[in-house]
Amino acid sequence: MNSTETSPASDPAAVRSWLRNRLAQLTRVEPAEIGDHEPFANYGLSSHQAVALAGDLEEWVGRELEPTLVWDFPDIDTLARYIATGESPARSE
Repeated sequence: MNSTETSPASDPAAVRSWLRNRLAQLTRVEPAEIGDHEPFANYGLSSHQAVALAGDLEEWVGRELEPTLVWDFPDIDTLARYIATGESPARSE
């Protein structure tokens, strides 16, 4: 990719759409039924599926990602913002 091209992974909306569709495939839930702020765990995502989702996302964005992403960023919106902008949510201690 040259410097004038932008990756779809830099657009939070594109990342949310990709995540919604991939989560739907993994869990057999219709994409329209998946909420951006609903925890991944609420869709019955197994640990194997969560690691697969992180691996698929890694391929899509073209950079190395931690396999624990789904636990670190537990919903579509939070994970999409992190992937697109590097923004992590504030964590309460």
